[in-house]
Amino acid sequence: MADEGEDSVLEIARKRFALAIEAESENRATELDDLKFLAGSPDNNWQWPQDVLRVRQNAAQEGGIQPCLTINPLPQHVRQVTNEQRMNRPQIKVHPVDDQGDPEVAEIFDGLLRHIQIASEADLAFDLACDAQASHGVGYFGISVDYCDETSFDQDIIFFPIKDRFKVYYDPHIQHPAGKDAKWAFLVEDIPKEEYEAEYGDEHPVDWNETAIGDRRDWFPDNKTVRIAEYYSLETKRRKLVMFADGSTGFEDESKGLPVMLRDGKPVERWSTYTVCIWRKMNGQKVIKQTEIRTPYIPIVRVVGNEFIVDGKNYVSGIVRNAKDAVRMYNYWASKETQVIALAPIVPFVGAAGQFENYEDKWKKANQVPYAYLEYNPIIDETTQQPFPPPQRAMPPLPPSGITQAKLAAADDIKKTTGFYDSSLGARSNETSGKAINARKVESDIGSFHYVDNLARAIRHAGRIIVGMIPKYYDTKRIARIIGEDGEPDHVMIDPSINTAVQVVKDENEQKEIGKIYNLGVGKYDVVVNVGPSYTTKRQETADFMTSAMQAAKDPGAAAVLTYLAMKNQDVAGAEEAVKMLKAMLPPPAQQAMGDDEDQQIPPQVQAQIAQMTQAMQAMQGQLQQAGMVIEERDAAMKDLKAKADGKSVDALAKMYEADKKALTELEKSQTELLIARANAATTAAQTPTPELLATIQNMDAMIAELGQKIEILNQGTQAIAQQMQQFEIASLMPA
Repeated sequence: MADEGEDSVLEIARKRFALAIEAESENRATELDDLKFLAGSPDNNWQWPQDVLRVRQNAAQEGGIQPCLTINPLPQHVRQVTNEQRMNRPQIKVHPVDDQGDPEVAEIFDGLLRHIQIASEADLAFDLACDAQASHGVGYFGISVDYCDETSFDQDIIFFPIKDRFKVYYDPHIQHPAGKDAKWAFLVEDIPKEEYEAEYGDEHPVDWNETAIGDRRDWFPDNKTVRIAEYYSLETKRRKLVMFADGSTGFEDESKGLPVMLRDGKPVERWSTYTVCIWRKMNGQKVIKQTEIRTPYIPIVRVVGNEFIVDGKNYVSGIVRNAKDAVRMYNYWASKETQVIALAPIVPFVGAAGQFENYEDKWKKANQVPYAYLEYNPIIDETTQQPFPPPQRAMPPLPPSGITQAKLAAADDIKKTTGFYDSSLGARSNETSGKAINARKVESDIGSFHYVDNLARAIRHAGRIIVGMIPKYYDTKRIARIIGEDGEPDHVMIDPSINTAVQVVKDENEQKEIGKIYNLGVGKYDVVVNVGPSYTTKRQETADFMTSAMQAAKDPGAAAVLTYLAMKNQDVAGAEEAVKMLKAMLPPPAQQAMGDDEDQQIPPQVQAQIAQMTQAMQAMQGQLQQAGMVIEERDAAMKDLKAKADGKSVDALAKMYEADKKALTELEKSQTELLIARANAATTAAQTPTPELLATIQNMDAMIAELGQKIEILNQGTQAIAQQMQQFEIASLMPA
């Protein structure tokens, strides 16, 4: 096929395009109807069958009230899947699969993949494909290459989104849901005629006229567009494979000067076939552009929702398909309920004859005008000589209960067909604990998990394509940008000329490692996909967890570590400066665990001072606990003595008063000692500001603050006990 002329290429392309149209015609019709149903609103009435809509509209024109309400709950149900995917984006991970592959190089692949995804906004491509698969059954995204910039010969791999699924015409013979085995695909585009002429210099182009359901061409003003088609096809080529003198293998035209191994005086070589993807951009009469994409796969990736094979024919659907009748029923019964209520007569006011006399005008307008008051004439019943009750409105008619029940049943049917129930949609249910609520939500997630799993399968195939393309496009010595798991950018040196996957670069003395060089073409690698929270979501969850743990921590050292980790995961202004300061104030064990102790030498006198302060704080911690127990016992005893005024109560209060005073004296003494130690430490820190000493001072400040709180509580307690004792003494002197 590689040697065929342009006319032959166009002929084969047209046959394949016609095959795609024929194979997809039924799916395209139902998908388009699903998409319109999902986008239904009161303005377009797309959720009403056309024959029913015409009958109701004609009845309304003849004077009857036939409302056609559209109450569309489906977007919320679809977003349950699409937003779940956005919160838990599939992450591509690379693993070596042979003895030449290197785990460190696999991490470089991971970093390159993250960079490619961020630089080309791959999340948009994934989101649009997921929206399409969840709503009407199938979506697509693509992979391409482009030059790094206008002054470079280096090329980067990129993702690109496909917003309109109906612009894609795909090989119908595929068996793999992501299109791994596809042999060809088309992506059509309508370009304004002026732009086409400016780019290609062709003033009389012929359109690529073929089109199918859902792929309209009359959307552009005056239809002044030119339709072109991007045609992807796999083609087989031959190259001579040789074995070089060093035992490695490669193609003859990529020998880079290496001698070929000889056996019996003959070179070790053979012809090898390989597959590449040929990309052509064509209009209806010629190929405009052509290039080779160095991958054995079609770089248009398919993302499918529900897929069924019935009588050998493929059918796809999304969430909307099975919910359409339930939504139609709900719209009908809601419209019927509105109609019944609207046709009901306005409920009149009922009163005795003569009660409205001289006030008729106001009572007639009472349904339209919000009068502050309404006057009436009191009428006496001649038989009972009692006044009649004032006029009042009669009970309004209620809509038939059958309509209300039918509407509720239709609402339940919507949930059954989509698999999302009240707890998943945010409504309150009988569950009260967070664990029970999450368990109920998981039940709904299981029913829709295949959408996210199919997307993950498609992204894995995309990762496989890119991992295979990277060594072929990063084929010159260059510095490449990668993104780490923590989101921080970095740069690595790539050199395809080295013979190993990783080469360590040392200084002039061959003593210290100063860097590494990577050859991404050595070894084989495969990809897996992890479905879980995205990096941003993980970072937020980590920050929330560390903040909660920090607030609950009782040990000052643990609180300092957790404060550092919580701040490290914050995305706020000044976070980096705060992290540096908090890191310097971490306790010595934490500093040692982080590997910072090698560069820090603590003077002996500072170490001794830190040890003394630590010992004092440990002793003080025991006193604080004892004071807390005294306060708790006193509070409990005070509750029992509130209603008593006898001699025993006075004795108990006196004992509590003495215990509070004793604890207060000890705490005040310890506070004074700590304040003196803190002042000495601050003087030392001004001369020798070690992180350990600063961290200890910070812990002392926390201890001093806690001491102040306990002293204040005990002061208030002794005053309260003194007042209570005085009240008991006065009460005992009063006569019985």
